[in-house]
Amino acid sequence: DEPTHCPLCAMKTNPKVETVSFDSKTVGFCSDGCKTAFEKKSDDKKKELLAKLDSSSKKDDHDHEDGHDHTDDKAKEKKKDS
Repeated sequence: DEPTHCPLCAMKTNPKVETVSFDSKTVGFCSDGCKTAFEKKSDDKKKELLAKLDSSSKKDDHDHEDGHDHTDDKAKEKKKDS
């Protein structure tokens, strides 16, 4: 299965961001910042994030305590809404 949502923020994955393999799964990300943040986490935390993603409603309802942001994503959404 191709990843459809980012495990850190549950936004749709960006096909331009490289995927990683973890726990026999291909993991995709919405941004390079989320990919980097995911790679820095412990294996237990990664498993927790992937499990939460599987059960989530897949929306961008999260904090950014790990320092990533979606500035480019928000700018695109704002422009689209104009």
